[in-house]
Amino acid sequence: MPRSSPTLTVRPVPSARRRAPVSGPRSPLAHAPGADLPVATPVRNTSSVELPDPRHALLLRLTESAPEWLTPLSGLSDEELRELAGTGLFSGRFPAGPDAALRRELVALADLPLRVLHSAAVLGPVCAPTHLATMVEATAHRTLAALDDLVARGLLHADPAEPAFHFRYPLLRALVHALTPPGRRIAAHARAVEVLRADGAPATEIAPHLVRSAAPGDLAAVATLRAAADTTAATEPAQAVRWLRAARRIAPTGREPELDRALTASLHQAADRAGEYRLCRALLPCLRDSATPARWCDIAVVHARQERAEGRRREARRFAERELSRFPGHPPMRRLLASLAAADGELALVRELLDPLPDGAAALDAHAALALAGAVAGDRRTLHTATEQAGALLAVLDDTALAERSAAVHDLVRAWCRAGRWDAAHRLLVRALWALDHSTGPSAASADLFLAQGYVHLAAGRWDAAEHAAHRSRDAAFASGRCEPAGRAGLLTAAVAGWRDGPAPAAALVEHIVREAEPGGGLWQTGTAVLAVLRFRQDRPEECLRLLDTLPEPDAGLLPPLWCAYALTPAPETARGKTASDGRRERAWAAVIQAARDSGYPVAWGLRPADRPPAAVQHSGAPLLECCARLAAADRLAADGRPAEAADEVGRAKAFAEAAQSAWLHRLLVDRQRALGARRPRGTPERADDRTGAALTGREREVVRMVCRGMANRDIAEVLFVSVKTVEAHLTRIFRKTGVGSRTALAGAFAGDDRPALPPAAGA
Repeated sequence: MPRSSPTLTVRPVPSARRRAPVSGPRSPLAHAPGADLPVATPVRNTSSVELPDPRHALLLRLTESAPEWLTPLSGLSDEELRELAGTGLFSGRFPAGPDAALRRELVALADLPLRVLHSAAVLGPVCAPTHLATMVEATAHRTLAALDDLVARGLLHADPAEPAFHFRYPLLRALVHALTPPGRRIAAHARAVEVLRADGAPATEIAPHLVRSAAPGDLAAVATLRAAADTTAATEPAQAVRWLRAARRIAPTGREPELDRALTASLHQAADRAGEYRLCRALLPCLRDSATPARWCDIAVVHARQERAEGRRREARRFAERELSRFPGHPPMRRLLASLAAADGELALVRELLDPLPDGAAALDAHAALALAGAVAGDRRTLHTATEQAGALLAVLDDTALAERSAAVHDLVRAWCRAGRWDAAHRLLVRALWALDHSTGPSAASADLFLAQGYVHLAAGRWDAAEHAAHRSRDAAFASGRCEPAGRAGLLTAAVAGWRDGPAPAAALVEHIVREAEPGGGLWQTGTAVLAVLRFRQDRPEECLRLLDTLPEPDAGLLPPLWCAYALTPAPETARGKTASDGRRERAWAAVIQAARDSGYPVAWGLRPADRPPAAVQHSGAPLLECCARLAAADRLAADGRPAEAADEVGRAKAFAEAAQSAWLHRLLVDRQRALGARRPRGTPERADDRTGAALTGREREVVRMVCRGMANRDIAEVLFVSVKTVEAHLTRIFRKTGVGSRTALAGAFAGDDRPALPPAAGA
């Protein structure tokens, strides 16, 4: 898949951000005192919104003290940048850049300081003088003199707290390592292995040198690499993947089949934790041929889960069903298939697959799947029972166990969001991310959890928090080389832009994502469905239909959460009123409605028959969705010939839009208010009131009802979108017609009125 990151450009920063001069001799690579530091900025798209660029952040971190390398390093591939950041060294050649000054300085060095510098680059970020002396085979006195020369030239720094030295900045170490002749570099790494082993260093310190120096067939090196990978598999899975790949390369080919099977299985497990799903798929044929049936079942569960994480939900389900038919009694596969069926609301199948319910931590998976199935199927009793059971399990589950059950966390979060319990979903995500960070370190699951957290923030109208979560998700995906979640994080950024600013900036971002995605893949399909929604919102039904026609068989999970609500709320007047001669607007509107309905996500409240927004929405912590629900209620009230009550609902929805600072929703609501005002009958007398004998107009009766509810004149004016003086004029006429002289008497005269009352005011 082509790299989707924008090109980087360099611009000078204002003088206020210039780095202060550093005293003492410096290397020519060090930035000159007082000079402006260039800062990389991603090139903007055609809209005013930028895609979050993890390459940008990584490049800035790598070149913090050497900004002149920012532009040359931007030409490296994503994989090369990850290697440079993960190991501190780069095995390839640096692109053309400001390394000429360093080459000249290295040529000027004497033999011993040059060998010491090369050995320091090989040995590690922090070097002890005794280790350096052993590696260059020189006395301690001569080695210290060479170190003093390197410090004076600004290439190394002395640690003030202990007898150790380090490079001025990490990139300089990588540069020196890359400029070391290849033969000398391999010999230096082999010598480092001997020095560290003699010193009793752990396997994790020896492994980086074995990767670059061990000869094929060295079983001792393979054992050390396996031990180092086992140590870091939980906390640094990406590092474990590098060491296990090297172990497979070094291991004797064909002579140790048991060792090869063990290395392949360990590599698959580490790659799964690191999110390197392409490597997992490449290892799958080897594992299928060599694994026992029981082991293969576990691997098949992992593969199906990866397919779902990469957006291929249908493929994941077909694979799980096929494997379960071969091994019908495998509990993990049954629980995974139950989770996949729960997303489609197949409650009966989920119950069958989970019978009997498991014990221990696996019970959380079962109850989360039941909760999701109940939420999608609309079975509130099942949803309530399953979430109560899941909550009890979460209360006693420690962070380490919770970090291993990210799939159950996803199902439970989706169930709570579908039920309107956004605050509960947010609390669970915060805890799960904390557990993942403190128990197992960064892994593939963090990208998906950050993405879910971003949608929860978006529902609550927290734009900055949602964008920050999208950035965190894309950074985590970039670190593991996963394109799918990185693209989905871009869709979340587009959703923020769409809800806040309108469909135009969102469409520009989604177009970029679809253009760079793999054609026919899960991300491409989701992005195409979202772009169709945006084209419809832009009143471009022809493009909407064309995009929908390019999609394969309908998938209920194509539209991410909140995009359904974006499609349906408020329903575009152009789609329902102004109809093109060929009916394309009507057909596009029907297609978007069907896509939202198929999603199973209850943000499509506009399709519900109830006159009022669901009670669960009013206290769900999701003001955007409450705004949408009130707009749907206003549409129904207006269609029923109750424009005054419809205007009341629109006014309350407008308050939520203003609180969320959504300029797009505010514009739509203002237009809806004007449309309702234009359709509202003016000055039409109603029947004479049976108790007062007064004939009140429709507007005057609205004022009476609000007075009976105890609303002040200013509140009445806000609901009716008129001035306070207009309300006072209405009251004067009402007093004259009814013969009462006060608001209290008016309320008493109309007490028990059997006409439809206005709903409670927002916040009442």
